[in-house]
Amino acid sequence: MNHLVKTPCNGICSTVFGDLVCRGCKRFNHEVINWNLYSDHEKQAIWQRLNQLLAQVITPKLKISQPSVFEQKLKTEAICHVPLAAVQFQIYQLLVKKAHQIRQFEAYGLRVQPAFGSWTAMALKEAIEHDYLQLSAAYYQRRIAPGLQQACD
Repeated sequence: MNHLVKTPCNGICSTVFGDLVCRGCKRFNHEVINWNLYSDHEKQAIWQRLNQLLAQVITPKLKISQPSVFEQKLKTEAICHVPLAAVQFQIYQLLVKKAHQIRQFEAYGLRVQPAFGSWTAMALKEAIEHDYLQLSAAYYQRRIAPGLQQACD
């Protein structure tokens, strides 16, 4: 079966406008198009890459300092657990949904790393969005585009 793995789609797809990397979920355009054709193993590999890239972006900026508070906030804010998503994905989802309301990260069980201590939640969300997209695009250019070019030659 190839429908047991939840899609990373968040309903903000930019591949329909020609983007090679979706600005919403950060999958590559061919992954968005072919998602329902992929095996669960292929889908899990995509999730693994997304988790790794997001961890690279979030870990230097935010950490969970109080896991029980963080878990409670996820429930309160109706942020669903996605089985293949790393904890950084949950942090990201919380920021996407609530950055405009977050004034004290501690109240959400989070700690901002010292280099970002004076940043607002909105500024952190925007920086994470930007860095995550840039890292995904760099991954595409480094690992995917050369293979596509060879296939066309």
